[in-house]
Amino acid sequence: FQIVSYYPPHLGGMENVVKKISENLAKRGHQVKVFTSNIGRKNIKLRSIKNLKIYWLLGWEFVHSPILPSLFFKLIRIPKDSIMHVHIAQAFVPEIVFLISKLRRIPYIAHIHLDVGPSTKMGFLLPFYKKVFLQKILSSSSKIIVPTKDYIDLVSKKYTISKNKIYEIPCGVDLKNFQSLSGKSHDLIRLLFVGRLSIQKNVPLLIRSFKKITEKNLRNIELHIVGDGVEKSKIINLIKAEKLEKKVI
Repeated sequence: FQIVSYYPPHLGGMENVVKKISENLAKRGHQVKVFTSNIGRKNIKLRSIKNLKIYWLLGWEFVHSPILPSLFFKLIRIPKDSIMHVHIAQAFVPEIVFLISKLRRIPYIAHIHLDVGPSTKMGFLLPFYKKVFLQKILSSSSKIIVPTKDYIDLVSKKYTISKNKIYEIPCGVDLKNFQSLSGKSHDLIRLLFVGRLSIQKNVPLLIRSFKKITEKNLRNIELHIVGDGVEKSKIINLIKAEKLEKKVI
């Protein structure tokens, strides 16, 4: 069982990772069921895949996290020999998986996609949440998956968890989509950012870093930003404030 707050067509890196995991497990013959929210589903139909079933649960967002009232009642009925794979980037969903695991004695894998920082007015509660709730959720999991080696150190130190329990599984990149430009020179260097314009992506840091590069007489360089999100207007205003309109597109 893949349990995640959001799923495509909802935009996000975590969503795409879960989709790939679910589809490939199904293609290998495993019976895969995904429990997720209906937030961002729209009217887009995903192609049907054998052995894969997606349950879109009615949900509402609170402080950037979905509340799914029916998730507990769905999970409480799953077979005892199941394995729950919960994807962690928001609150509420992991807590339900933790509770089901305790009640039914069903193991779960905790997959950390991002150790988020405060992003709303309620952000002052985040350190308390991580110390009291998230630490318990991670400690009680059978295994923990993280995207990078740095995250092994971060999770181990921050949540007091043995590194032997944490496994690195990088986000895959299909190199066939890229063409090598080695040996070719270009008068203009273009840097590209493609992603969701949210506080977690920290695009303002990218813009300020880019400005420092341009100040070091590297004039033949541009930054192209492709994406949309709640931080869009803030990012546009920052570009204007830093006088980078001709360099950041």
